[in-house]
Formats: sequence, structure tokens, C-alpha cells
Amino acid sequence: MASTRKLRPRSRPASAGWALLRDESGSIRRRVLVGLVVVLAAALKPVIGPYLLWLAIRRREDFIRTAAVALVVSTLCAIVIGPGRYLEYIVALPKMSVLADLPTGNVGLSTISRELALFGVIFSYTATLVAALRLDLRRGAAVAIAAGLLAQPAIGFNYAGLLLPGVVILWAGDRIAGFVASMAVPIVTVISPPIAAFLVIGLAFARSGRPAVSGQLERIDQTVSGAAGT
Repeated sequence: MASTRKLRPRSRPASAGWALLRDESGSIRRRVLVGLVVVLAAALKPVIGPYLLWLAIRRREDFIRTAAVALVVSTLCAIVIGPGRYLEYIVALPKMSVLADLPTGNVGLSTISRELALFGVIFSYTATLVAALRLDLRRGAAVAIAAGLLAQPAIGFNYAGLLLPGVVILWAGDRIAGFVASMAVPIVTVISPPIAAFLVIGLAFARSGRPAVSGQLERIDQTVSGAAGT
């Protein structure tokens, strides 16, 4: 009987995400503050918006640490360069949306059409939200990182480097999906970094029904422990 209890399947890996959304004890002020941080960060640097949203849902403590470090670093920068110049920089950031219309150096979705770029933004946050609620930590993190390339309409080829940690994390959660991504992403990135981002997101969701590597190891450990208990 003892071994049977040990072999009982655990709750869904996304239960933490659902618990956060259903947490009635959480103050409205805290939720509003988290939302404002994500919106402000996404407005100033859209590429980090999806990952911050994922952190806020799945790893709240890391989200708070990230926000605190960003605040400290921003304060130090303001002190070093001067509050006046730093304020000018903050005010100028939203005006940089004109970069979406640059004919060269831009490989984002805005080079095709503004409508497609808008679809990419909506898709990036929708996919991140669904991944945070339904996927395990590693697959969900891979989706959130890759989604950053879709959340920012205008990107350069240097942004493709963000897909590297996404592929590594995906491989840590799913060897097959990670292997396919490691082979295909470098080739697809040369054609279009946003398409490569769609590929990583698709692989994470396509194999979401498969148990994560960490989950497999946990079940093996439970089986061995149960056998030893008998």
C-alpha cells in the first residue's frame, strides 16, 4: 500500500500557474503592480515582455528579483549619466517605433506588414500565457524566450541569439524537441528569425503531451523508492 501511494501521479506541472490566477488571498494592489511592471517593461523593451509575463505567473520570486535588479541598475545609470540625460533616454524610447519602418537592418515581422507584426505581438503573449498555464517549466520558458522575437516588431539578426537559451532549455525538458530545434533553428534563422521563433514555440507545444525529462526522472526515482519499500 505504501508503494502504491508513492507511485501515485503528481499534479499537473502547471498547477502553480493556475494557483496564482485563482489565489483569492493575493491583494489587488499586488496584481496591479505586477501588471504595471510587465506593461512598462514591454513598452520600453518589447522583447522581454513575454518572459516577464511568464516569470510573473510561474516564478513570482524570480520576477520580483528581476524587477528589483532592474530598478537598482536603472537608478545607478541615472546617477552616472545624470538624471536629465536619463530622462531624455526614457522619453525617447517610445519614439523609436519608427525603426519598424527601416528598409535595412530590420528582420522582424514589421518588414512584411504592420498587420503581421500586430499578429505576432498578440500571438507572442497568448502563447506565453498558455505555456505558463499548461506546460512544464522548461517548455514554458522556451516558449516565453522565443516569443520575445515576435513581441518586438523590429529586430536585427543579433536578436536571434536569444533563441540559443530557448533551444537549450527546450532540450533540457524534451530531448527530441530540443534536438530537432538545435538542428533546424540555425538554418531557419538565416531565412527569418521570427520563423525560427515560431518553430521553437511549435516544438514546445507539439510535444507537450510527452513527459518532461525531469518528470521522467522523478517517476523513475519514485518507482525505485517504491520497490525498495516493498
